Amino acid sequence: MYPTPSVHDLQKASSDPIEKVFGPMSSTQNSPLPDIDAAVQEALRDTLQGEVTRSPFLTLLLFRTTQQRGVYRNDRQVINQVLQDAIAVLEQSNGTFASVLRMRFFDNLPVRRVANVLNLAESTVFMQQRSAIRKLAEIIEAQERQLRLESRNRLAQRLPLASYNQLVGVEALLDQLLATIRMPGPPWIISIEGMGGIGKTSLADALLRQVIELGLFAEVAWVNSQPTRLTVAGEILRTDDAPFTPDDLIRRLLHELMPETLHAGGLSSSQVNSLLQTRLRDTPHCIVVDNLETVADLENLIPTLTRLANPTKFVLTTRESLYGQPSIFPISVPGLSQPHALRLIRQEANLSNLPEVASARDDVLLPIFETVGGNPLALRLVVGQLHVYSLQVIIQDLREARGSAIDNLYTFIYHHAWASLDELSRQALLAMSLLPLEGDTLEFLAEICQLGPNDLRSSIQELTTLNLVEVHGGLHRRVYSIHSLTRTFLSEQVAKWM
Repeated sequence: MYPTPSVHDLQKASSDPIEKVFGPMSSTQNSPLPDIDAAVQEALRDTLQGEVTRSPFLTLLLFRTTQQRGVYRNDRQVINQVLQDAIAVLEQSNGTFASVLRMRFFDNLPVRRVANVLNLAESTVFMQQRSAIRKLAEIIEAQERQLRLESRNRLAQRLPLASYNQLVGVEALLDQLLATIRMPGPPWIISIEGMGGIGKTSLADALLRQVIELGLFAEVAWVNSQPTRLTVAGEILRTDDAPFTPDDLIRRLLHELMPETLHAGGLSSSQVNSLLQTRLRDTPHCIVVDNLETVADLENLIPTLTRLANPTKFVLTTRESLYGQPSIFPISVPGLSQPHALRLIRQEANLSNLPEVASARDDVLLPIFETVGGNPLALRLVVGQLHVYSLQVIIQDLREARGSAIDNLYTFIYHHAWASLDELSRQALLAMSLLPLEGDTLEFLAEICQLGPNDLRSSIQELTTLNLVEVHGGLHRRVYSIHSLTRTFLSEQVAKWM
């Protein structure tokens, strides 16, 4: 297991230069601009020097963009090209300024010679040189800002449409994810884990939007494998995203990142893999693979991701825990606390024009939390149903598993997991509903579920892996519990499926 990044780690990652944290190919589209004026003076002074060991220009997106456009022997040639391009722009507004800079710094002419060529006094050449450098710096800064804006907008287009207006109650978790993703070394693969509807996709989306805004990676990508989604009206809709194999993942990433490679055709599978590996090694990416549990060949996908990672980082969302995988750093998403759940209910009510719900007292809304717990999807479904039914009817429907919307909610969240359980694990899960809300120990559970020690441990292992059972406590005492929505589901809906 990897250690959870501390506040010190986050502060250090925030203060380190981007190129130190993520290598020389990292994006810098929103990191603070260096002193462009001083950088231009230094670069002009050293145009005839050899290899660059340190320069503010190396952190510019403009430098990387220029580097990718041509073939250069070293960084000095790239910097000189950036300067030449900017001087060409300067020439359009002031030809004399451009001539002074070219003759002084690229032709290496002394001031006296430049003065003779331009028929100017030497003092005038000095003044024009200073003014020209300032104008050149303004041009380069404007180009850099424009490139960063375009890069930010381009990367944001790769994300799916956000399914939330404002995240509630996960600020600390988002900070932990951001600290982990900013670490200069491992973990290279992070899994965001939890039961269906708990907010994993929204959390990954918010994380990637911060990655783009902060300019932490040169490129980002989002690969979705969710074949269905549940609307707030309680309808299960099919999507265009089908489950995929490791080969499908490679092709989706190539389509997203290197479409010209796919269009060219004629490449073998090994050549395609090699091209993608080279791309992800040379240019650090941050890639989200959403709904990993639907992958058709998960056993072979993890080694594929491991080969593609470093320095690229992967963020996975999954209903099935991957804590047993040595190369993956798992982060579990808990349900919302009562105050945050009520806040989300009011937020959704305001957005869907239900003022009487938004202004209701806490004790009026509390039965919602007691029935579905802090599951954001279930909370949003309840608010959606309040357009049609009274609160009392919806709560009763949830508890008695009545109506298509409630049936779809349970199907969307639990059906796949329930179908995958063996009889002993189903018996253990049903027994979990007899535990107090705060849960209890394995010894207490053994007394009420009538399973032998080995069978019980095997069942708990499976239920925990499927995020149907939550584990709390410390090193010397573990407590096992189930989510309030799971408890409600077990009371009626599971009898229909059995």
